[in-house]
Amino acid sequence: MPTFNCCIYIFIFIFSSILSVCAAMCVFFFFCVCLLLFTSFFFSFFLLRSPPRHTPNFTFLVFFFFFRFPVGKSLFWEMPLPTRGSDDAAYNTRKLALLPALIGMKGLLNHHIASFDHLINVELKRILLNESNREIKSSIDPDFSIRYTNIRVCQPREIVGKGQLPKVVSPHECRTRDLTYRGDMIVDVEYTSRDRNKRPCTETDIKIGTIPIMLKSSSCNLFGKTREELVAMRECPLDPGGYFIIKGVEKVCLVQEQQSKNRVIIEADDNGNIVAHVQSKTHYSIS
Repeated sequence: MPTFNCCIYIFIFIFSSILSVCAAMCVFFFFCVCLLLFTSFFFSFFLLRSPPRHTPNFTFLVFFFFFRFPVGKSLFWEMPLPTRGSDDAAYNTRKLALLPALIGMKGLLNHHIASFDHLINVELKRILLNESNREIKSSIDPDFSIRYTNIRVCQPREIVGKGQLPKVVSPHECRTRDLTYRGDMIVDVEYTSRDRNKRPCTETDIKIGTIPIMLKSSSCNLFGKTREELVAMRECPLDPGGYFIIKGVEKVCLVQEQQSKNRVIIEADDNGNIVAHVQSKTHYSIS
């Protein structure tokens, strides 16, 4: 009998504890809801009495996100995002409406300029400072070696006369004089002297060649120029750039679309069957 009474007391204690916790949670939830509603009404009627156009009401946002009222998104966004539905014509119309904004943000030839800037600022240093190209040893004197430390590309310049400073060359001048709009490739090297001490020596600003410069790239003389400055240089302000000038002739790199290598491509064939294929290629391949 005492054991039975003890079990009853334990059960009553556990049950009362659970009820107390549930009651506390209900009170806390009720307090949070009241505080949230009070805050929402306060913001709505006092701080947002005259909200700007297309600004949703704060109280409505609270009810929508916390209570999931079935309200469409058109109340929040004036133009819905393009989603493919049953009407493909409306879907294509909404996509075309985004095209001017995309062109205004990135431009038509931004991929050309970004690729050339990546070549000049990243890839040239990666090629020159590679372990296989960084240090060159002489086959006649094994103790003599040359080590490249840095490479950079200068903006197009022209040496007018002996002993004079190089002059800035504009693309318009290259067109009229049948010149190539190019910049010098300058390197810094370290080498061992050929005397008895074999001490290390350093040379900077050594020209090893030239490279054509793409118009409107970071290495071009037109980069960052204002409309008035472009007009003063006899350049069209509407010219997007992205091409080269070789012996006075404008030349552009054509973009070729190729299938991705080492990636599984899943598509439907002519009969409607789903097929998967992959083109394998290693970094040792030439083509």
